[in-house]
Amino acid sequence: MTPPTIYIARHASPDWSRTDIAYDRPPGPPLTTLGEKEAHALGTYLHSCGVSLIYASPLERAWRTAELVAEVIGIQPQVEDAIAEWRKDETRDVVAERVMGFWRRVVVETKKSGPICLVTHGGPMRLILNRLGVTSEQLRPFTERFDHNNPAPPAGLWCAIQATTEDRWELNLAFTPDQET
Repeated sequence: MTPPTIYIARHASPDWSRTDIAYDRPPGPPLTTLGEKEAHALGTYLHSCGVSLIYASPLERAWRTAELVAEVIGIQPQVEDAIAEWRKDETRDVVAERVMGFWRRVVVETKKSGPICLVTHGGPMRLILNRLGVTSEQLRPFTERFDHNNPAPPAGLWCAIQATTEDRWELNLAFTPDQET
């Protein structure tokens, strides 16, 4: 039996030049042409991983990434407000509570369904990784490498595999779109 596996994807490249649209509230900026290519590459990778469910933030850049990934896999994504972007008016504790509450639900679900992918944003991704035991110091090589100090590039993907004990996770940056695009 495959251990519980959850993939944590950052949305593909958005149009950051759209300063007339708030980044932290729907709809947020849309994907660029490059972002669409990145999402397709991510979909190809996740298809090979046997992903059976995709949850996505409601912001356009994450939702569109999930749609394109799901097209490649042949499934329908589901919107999930709990993994939305970290809003300017939210504290770290509030974001952690909403994200990790959903995480606990997905952990149970992946044991029944197989691998699941969450398409989210850099802030929620970093919180998940921190709560699963990756320290800020361990993330530093990634945050120094990727845009806006994120733990993954646009359309980058972390893989979380539950170890033999319930509270331990094996975590690694499993995919970056420059591997494909």
